[in-house]
Amino acid sequence: MKILVLGTSHSGTIRLARPEIAQAFPGLDLTFYGLPGAAFLTARCEGGVFGPARGDRFGRAKARKWNDTPEIDLAPFERIFCVGDRFQLMTMARLIGGHDILEEPGRAERPLISTAAAEALIDGLVGARVAKLAALFGPDPRFCFQPAPFPLALTRNTGPGHERALSALATHASAARWIAFYEAAIARHLAAAGYRFLPQPEETRSEACFSLDRFARPPVAGAKKPDYRHLDAGYGAQAFADYARRELGLTPSPAADDPARRASI
Repeated sequence: MKILVLGTSHSGTIRLARPEIAQAFPGLDLTFYGLPGAAFLTARCEGGVFGPARGDRFGRAKARKWNDTPEIDLAPFERIFCVGDRFQLMTMARLIGGHDILEEPGRAERPLISTAAAEALIDGLVGARVAKLAALFGPDPRFCFQPAPFPLALTRNTGPGHERALSALATHASAARWIAFYEAAIARHLAAAGYRFLPQPEETRSEACFSLDRFARPPVAGAKKPDYRHLDAGYGAQAFADYARRELGLTPSPAADDPARRASI
């Protein structure tokens, strides 16, 4: 089966796990195509060929550097696993994290917003993003979307890599409920557009809106700041295995079922 793993830079996390995926699912023929998030947001798909916008020099340079081809023809693939869109997560987090919810106990002297208003705003944010994806790709049942993983839990700490909006959201006792509502909105709008939705695997999460710190990538020598948003190959293997099980009906091959691999897959 020919599978295209398409998406933003977060699709590279699955690309890092190619050896583990090949051993666990030897019957799959995987192709990868990724663009930086900003280039993905402005990309075009014409005649079934996806790539950076014509005037996007940065995106075109990255496409050539990251991929075998500067653009990708979607036609040959039986399934397309699109990874890394955030579906307005940070805007949603700022909305909830910056307000006290009228119907909820506990106040932090933030502006008030009602549950109904917050839900309507989140639904509108998600719906607008999905509408752009639907306009880009058109109706195509091959597509399954998985959002970018949540940043590592350690980003709640102040300092380099601190995730202010998500940390504020996490102060709400109802943070898990808001994340569940947000993910349900993604699933609903994607389904209406003819697409599938796959959330981040539960076993990779820490609290409501963070990922387990054990999926941190090794530090990059000379980097100006740490990268706590892009996760490691262990996460990539687990995320793809979840896709293979739930969307393709596959289980890892016995050769991959040893204790060391079972921890990551």
